[in-house]
Amino acid sequence: MPDKNIKKVVIKKTDLPNPIGDTTTLEYNIRYRIISEDQNRFSHWSPITTLTISNTNEETGFDPNNTAGTNIPHNVIINKNDYVASISWTMPSLLITNPTEEEKILQASQAAITEFDIYVQWDTDNVLSNWIWVGKSTGSSYSLSYTHGVGGPDKIKFRVQKVTLVKAPFNAATYLISDLYNL
Repeated sequence: MPDKNIKKVVIKKTDLPNPIGDTTTLEYNIRYRIISEDQNRFSHWSPITTLTISNTNEETGFDPNNTAGTNIPHNVIINKNDYVASISWTMPSLLITNPTEEEKILQASQAAITEFDIYVQWDTDNVLSNWIWVGKSTGSSYSLSYTHGVGGPDKIKFRVQKVTLVKAPFNAATYLISDLYNL
């Protein structure tokens, strides 16, 4: 017979660590065990369960095969005097004026996203590098300085995505990929 004093524990998505990603999905691998209140007895670990979370296509409509048509609104500024490249962006639902109740919920969920992984690709002598993780933004903009002169890059391309445990470019986590900009 079940114990009347069984306690249910709910773990919020915000309390989970960053997800693990791949090209098409973002997921958590979860397992648990039960501990008695006096902490003298423990259950065995549960089997590992995979919890898939929504990807950026479901959130904002981003499609890596159509970046021009599905990127979230953004702006790239290249300061050639100080050798600084900057990008700023806005989550699409935050641009909606007079939102419906459903759109207000979407606005709240997108406004709650406060951290982003930033990647760049450098183009040097018409050779495009792999995506390089350059840092985490705790807002909706990011700036970085770049080397200039002989051997320095000629162009830059930004990628903004959800923060993931493994620092690699994942289509399922990507919000935007900018065009190449001359440095």
